[in-house]
Amino acid sequence: MTNVVSLIVSVFSISLAAWAAFEANRANKISKNSLALAERHAPAPLSELTKIAPKKWKFQNQSGRSITLLSIEVIPDEAKTFFRAGSLPHVLDYEDSYTILAGSSLGISPDSIIIDWKYTDSDDEIPEQTRRNLN
Repeated sequence: MTNVVSLIVSVFSISLAAWAAFEANRANKISKNSLALAERHAPAPLSELTKIAPKKWKFQNQSGRSITLLSIEVIPDEAKTFFRAGSLPHVLDYEDSYTILAGSSLGISPDSIIIDWKYTDSDDEIPEQTRRNLN
């Protein structure tokens, strides 16, 4: 009789463990899908450029975390003369803006910029890159 009860308890325990593993796997898939969906619909960490004066533009940190701006490259290369930014690296807190100046002369003007940045609290050695158009 004791062997029968032990067998029934063992079968029940194995069934319960299998069911729990199945449910955990299903919950993990739902969690992964939710995270992927949230990442697709999250705003870009750096906003688009907004023109605030004839030669003055700004972008905003909308990531929810502090960002360290590492460098800003101007495209085309010939337009570097007509581009001004503050000193870099620069820490840009959440919802703070960074202002740049972009002029033109003799038909040469910056078309876009490439911003190298990383999250301030991140240990990543490879920076993120964001391209923004000035048009």
